[in-house]
Amino acid sequence: MESQDTKKNNLKRIIIDCLITIICVGCMIGVFAYVKNRNKSNSFDEENANGSIVFKLYDENEILVIDDELKFTEGENIYNILDRNYTLKTVESVGIGKAITEVNEYKTSWNDDYFALYVDGVYSNYGVESVKAEDNMEIKFVWTKLN
Repeated sequence: MESQDTKKNNLKRIIIDCLITIICVGCMIGVFAYVKNRNKSNSFDEENANGSIVFKLYDENEILVIDDELKFTEGENIYNILDRNYTLKTVESVGIGKAITEVNEYKTSWNDDYFALYVDGVYSNYGVESVKAEDNMEIKFVWTKLN
């Protein structure tokens, strides 16, 4: 016959095992929900696109290395569109916000050179977060050397 202490210890062990199982299941559900929501927010439904922009990137040799048509939805800025379609690296710049220093394998040092932003052929004094996409807009990044 089991002693009273053994029964208490067995009951404690069962309760601890149940709590650990509940915590693990809760964590798994949380991770699943996080991944599902993250994938949902990163997905882009091309059927609901309101327009498209043309994105061109010129490298340090003035060679056109990217020439893509990118779809967008109403209210999106240029940064969001580029971030959805390319691997970007940025720096925070006073007055313009995020400045893109790298698009896929094409990069600038930001100290000696940068990507000048042109919107429909006109140099932009604004950052990519401030420029709202418009249908048929042309966005050019031109590698530019500082003096």
